[in-house]
Amino acid sequence: MRTVVIFNPYCWWDFHANFEIPIYHNLTQRGYRVVYLRCGIDAEICDLYPVSVIPNRPANACNLCRNKTEITLNNAAVEFKSLSDYVDPAPVKEIENAIRSLDAVGLQQLELFGLNLHEITVSSLQTHFRTGQINPQDSSHLTAMRAFTILTARVLIAGKALLRETKPEAALIFNGRMAPTRAFLELCKQHGVKYSTHERGMARGSFRLNQQGHCLSLSNTEFIEQHLARHPLEGHQITLVRDWLQGRIKGKNQNWKNFLQNSSNHYADARPDKTRWVLFTSSADEIGSDPIFSSPFGDQYAWIMVTCALAEALDVELVIRVHPNSSGPNATGQNIEELEFFEKLSANKSYRNLSIIKSDHAVNSYDLAASADLILAYVSTIAIEALLMGKRVYLAANSPYSRCSGVHTPNNTPDYETFLTDHRNKFEFNQTDRENVVQAYRFMYHYVFKAHIYFPFVEQLDAHQNQLNVSNALDFDVGQYKELDHAVECILGKRQVMSVDSGYFSEEDLAREREHIFGGDLSDEEVHVSVVITNYNYATFLRSCVESVVAQKCDSIEIIIVDDGSSDNSREVIEDLLREYSDKNIRALYQENSGQPAIARNSGIETAQGKFILPLDADDMIAPGYLLSCIDIIERRPEVNLIYADAIFVYPNRDKHSHAGIFSPGRISKQNQIVVASLYSRALWEAVGGYKTNVRGYEDWDMWLNMSINGAIPAYYQGFGLIYNAKDTGVYQEAKVQHDKLYSQLVLNNPDAFLHQWEIVKWAREYAAGQEPDTTASS
Repeated sequence: MRTVVIFNPYCWWDFHANFEIPIYHNLTQRGYRVVYLRCGIDAEICDLYPVSVIPNRPANACNLCRNKTEITLNNAAVEFKSLSDYVDPAPVKEIENAIRSLDAVGLQQLELFGLNLHEITVSSLQTHFRTGQINPQDSSHLTAMRAFTILTARVLIAGKALLRETKPEAALIFNGRMAPTRAFLELCKQHGVKYSTHERGMARGSFRLNQQGHCLSLSNTEFIEQHLARHPLEGHQITLVRDWLQGRIKGKNQNWKNFLQNSSNHYADARPDKTRWVLFTSSADEIGSDPIFSSPFGDQYAWIMVTCALAEALDVELVIRVHPNSSGPNATGQNIEELEFFEKLSANKSYRNLSIIKSDHAVNSYDLAASADLILAYVSTIAIEALLMGKRVYLAANSPYSRCSGVHTPNNTPDYETFLTDHRNKFEFNQTDRENVVQAYRFMYHYVFKAHIYFPFVEQLDAHQNQLNVSNALDFDVGQYKELDHAVECILGKRQVMSVDSGYFSEEDLAREREHIFGGDLSDEEVHVSVVITNYNYATFLRSCVESVVAQKCDSIEIIIVDDGSSDNSREVIEDLLREYSDKNIRALYQENSGQPAIARNSGIETAQGKFILPLDADDMIAPGYLLSCIDIIERRPEVNLIYADAIFVYPNRDKHSHAGIFSPGRISKQNQIVVASLYSRALWEAVGGYKTNVRGYEDWDMWLNMSINGAIPAYYQGFGLIYNAKDTGVYQEAKVQHDKLYSQLVLNNPDAFLHQWEIVKWAREYAAGQEPDTTASS
C-alpha cells in the first residue's frame, strides 16, 4: 500500500493539527496508508517552551503533550505513531554521551548521517532565546545547544528508521524549519521522498503550502515573479487585495498576533520642512539563522548603521520603528540583543536627525508609513503593504517581497548610497510609482490568494486558535472540498500549488486594471449591503418583502427592486413604497420581461453599490435581525465572503424548518442545500461571472455550486435567514419538472465540482447530446 507520512511534533497546537486532520482523512479515502507522526519522546527542551517566553518549563511537559495530543488525534479518528516508537536505545545513548562531552566548537561541527546538527538546530536555538546570535560563552546557551542537538539526533535516528520501514511516497511536515521538523525534512531529501511543508498563511483561515522547501521557501514567490507578474488582474481580484490591506490596517485580517496600536505621539506626523525616511526592522531571531534572508550589508545592524550615517549626511529625518515583537507587553519574549543595540544607538549623539520608536511604544505602523517619503525595510511585510499604499519602498535583504518588481532591492539597486541620495527630497508620486503599485497588487493577489490555501471548514477564532466545523471524516472525502483536494494533490506531487495564467490580454485589459486600482475609493469603507429584490407579478407580496428589509434597522443597506416586466399592479406598489420610505435608500429598476430570474438579479447587482449582496425574491421575506447578524460575522471574520442560514418554509397550514447543512461542493453537487437569501460579496459574484441563464429555476443552485469551487469562504449563521412563501406555482416548481435537463446543464456548467464523479459528467454529456443515458445517475 502506498504510504504518506504527516509529521508534526507540535500537534499540541491544534491550530496546525486542524489543517492536517482533513488532509489525513482525504488521503485515507484515496486508499493511502497515512502515518501521522507526533513527537512522543522525552526531551529536555523543545520549541513549545522557549525560555524567553516560558522561563520555567513544566517538569511533566512531555507527559502533558502526549496526553493532549492523544485526545486531539483520537477525537479526530486519526491513527498515529510517535517518534519514540522508532528510537533505537543503543545508538541514541551512544550519541547522547558524545554530545554531552563536546564543547561549543565540537557541537557546531558534529554530523550524523552526513548532516550538520548545528545547522539543523540553530533556528530553534535563536527562537528559544529570541536572539540573532548564539553565544557559546553563555552557559545557558551552551546547555541549550546540547539539549537541542540531542533532540535532533533522536529525531534523525527515529526518522530514518521510520522512512526505512514505511518507504513513503510523500511527506507533509509542519514548518520544516525548527529543529525536529528540519531534521525530518533533511531525511526526506536523503531518501528521495517528495515532501511539502505547511505553516499559517497571510490571511485568516489560510495556510501556506511549500513543495520541496521549508515554510520560508521562496519557490512560490519566484513562480509569481517568473510566470504571473505580467498578467493584469480583474476587478474582483483587486478588491480581494484591497480588502486584505484594509483588514491589515484595521488589525482584522491577521493570522497571527496583532501588534496594531493607535498612535499616541508625534511620530506619525511628518515635518513639512524635512524629508522623512522610515525604517522598519525585522525581529533578528527570525531572520538571523536562515541564509534565505541574505543581504549585501551582511546583517540588519550593519544596514541600519549605514542608513543612519547617510541620513545624517543628507540632512534627512530618519525614524526607526523597532519590530513590535522584540520586547514589550505584547511581544513573544524579550530580544535582549536588539534592545541593547538600539539603546546604544539612541545614546549616540552624532545622529541628530534620528528618532527611534521602541517596540513597546504606542505608534501605529501604518500611520507612520503614511507619513513617510521613503520606506526602508529589511524583510518586513510592511514593505509590500506600503507599496500598495503608493509609497516608494526599499528592501535591504532577500525576502518574499523582493520578488515584486515594484520594490527596490539590493539586486536591482546595488548602490545604496546613490539610491538614498536620489531620495533626499520630498516624495512626489509619478508614473513609475503608479506602475509599482500595479505590480504590488498583482504580486499580493497571487501570494495571498493563490500561494496560500483556504480551508473553508476551518474557522479561525483568534491568532492562536481555530476549530474544525466538520467532524465527520467522510465529509473530507475526495470531491467534497476543492481546496482540500488541491492541497492533497500538491502533497502527492500530482500538481503544483500555483498554475501559469495563460491567454491573451489587451491594452483594454490593462486599462481596466488600472481603473479598478486607481479609480476606486481607497478609504476605509463601512460594510454595505445591497439587497436585490427581483419581482415578476408579485404585487401581493412585494410590500411585505420590502418592509422585512427596512425593518432590519441597518444604516448601511440599499434596496434595489428589479421589476421584470410585471403585468399586474407591481409598479403602483413599488411607487407607493418609494414615496413612503423616501428616507431609505430604495430605488427601482424597470425592464422588459426576460422570463429569467438570473437576468433580473444580474441587472440589479450590476447597479449595486454594496460590497455585499443579498438576493431576495419579492414573494419572500428575511427574518428579523438577519442582516445585523451577517454584518457581525463579517466584522469578526473578514475572510468570509458568503453567509448562509436556515429558512422557514411557510405553508397554508404549517411552517417547516429547513436546515442548511454543511456547505461543500461535494454536498451541493448532489442537492441544493442553501436558499436564495444568502449573503455574498460582490467580488465573489464577479469572480464566477454572475448567475447563469441556461438553468432557469436552478440558477441559485448553480450559483452556490460555482461559488463553492471558486473561492467561497462560507460562514453558517445559526438562525433563520429566509422566510419562504411555499407555493405550488412559480419558476422553481416549473424547474422540478425538468430536473434531469437542468441538472445535466448544471453539471456541464461546473465540471470542476465533479472531477471525481466521472459517471455524473458522462451522464450529463450523454443527456445533452440527446443519447439515452443511465437514468439513475442523477438521483
